[in-house]
Amino acid sequence: MGFWAWITRRSTSRQGYGEILSRLPIFETLSRGERRRVEEAMRLLVCEPGAPIFREGERDDRFYVILDGRVEVLRVSSDGDPAPLVVLEPGDSLGETALVCDLPRTASAIPRNPARLLTLSRDDFMALCDRSPHLGVQVALGLSQVIAERMRLT
Repeated sequence: MGFWAWITRRSTSRQGYGEILSRLPIFETLSRGERRRVEEAMRLLVCEPGAPIFREGERDDRFYVILDGRVEVLRVSSDGDPAPLVVLEPGDSLGETALVCDLPRTASAIPRNPARLLTLSRDDFMALCDRSPHLGVQVALGLSQVIAERMRLT
């Protein structure tokens, strides 16, 4: 990540993001306490409009949840121009596969306006799984469902 964004303190739970997490399919089967542990492992990312959150082809180990702002997801077309895929809104997530796979990004994500996102790194997710295997299994099942649904749609 570059100068375009900064990550603030890890302690996001005091700000009450658990409700947002509970609405995401990845976390909906977790207990309140398990969601709180996930929330405490997340960091707040503040992004300027137009500055990529991540770029197609780059490696990035983070999963993102949009709190504020709109994020456009684009992929470079065969003629070399960016092709918009979707615009994500607050409450949407992106980058799920980064929690389990070390692969280059298949698209770019660019905020259309100032945006705040919660992020969870693969290392922090794996540490959560080590401390709470049940939490890890539940999140892995949620990830599988989200990834399968996105594959089905494409």
